[in-house]
Parts: sequence; structure tokens; C-alpha cells
Amino acid sequence: MYRMAHDWESYLGQQLKDRRLRLNISQDELARRAGVGIVTVSRLEGGKGSSLRSFIKVIQVLGQEDWLERLAPEASVSPIQIHALGKPRQRARARTTRAQDHPRATSAKNTVSQTAPFDQGNRHAS
Repeated sequence: MYRMAHDWESYLGQQLKDRRLRLNISQDELARRAGVGIVTVSRLEGGKGSSLRSFIKVIQVLGQEDWLERLAPEASVSPIQIHALGKPRQRARARTTRAQDHPRATSAKNTVSQTAPFDQGNRHAS
């Protein structure tokens, strides 16, 4: 089922409120334990939104950290992918091109040395 953002806020707010009431905790107590303001708890429960940090603090106090785990499960690699890779992947590095291997750099160096009107030791032509 597709839900709009405000629908999710209302749904999650109701879930927070239901959990708080099942634990027999007042909004004031929840706010104190979570280190947020009572207005924040009220806004969250009313589906009016708050910061992600405040939401996380509240669900931690309510013992609902598993909500976060379901939102962002730890990424895993299948055994088949590990075998195919041969060794654990490391951070990708940017490709570097050595100047001497670059065709323009080599031809530019040769052109300068062939057409230079002055002696290599003396930079000023006489």
C-alpha cells in the first residue's frame, strides 16, 4: 500500500503513542527520558513531524530500536559473490595516469625539447 509522507507521520505517531500507553509512560516522562521537549513528543505522536534525531531518541526509550534495524538492515554479500570476488573488496581507488604514459604529455615534452631556441644550461637566448 502506498502512503504519502504525512500518512506515514500519522501512522508512526500513532504507533509511538500506542507503545507509550502500553508502557504506562506519560508524555512528560517520555520526553524527560529521551532528552527532548514535551512539545516534541506531542508533535511526533500527533504526526506533525520532528527531527530524525528526536524520533530515534524516543523510539529508543520505548524499546523499539528494531524499527531502525528494519529500515536499514546491515548490507551483506552472499557467499557466491565472495567467491566470485576472490578476496574481500576494498575501497575503490581513483585511476591515476602517469604523465610519461599520456600521449599528449610525451609529445609536448618532445616538441618543447626539439624546438627550444636556447641552450638547456642558459635559459636566455643570445
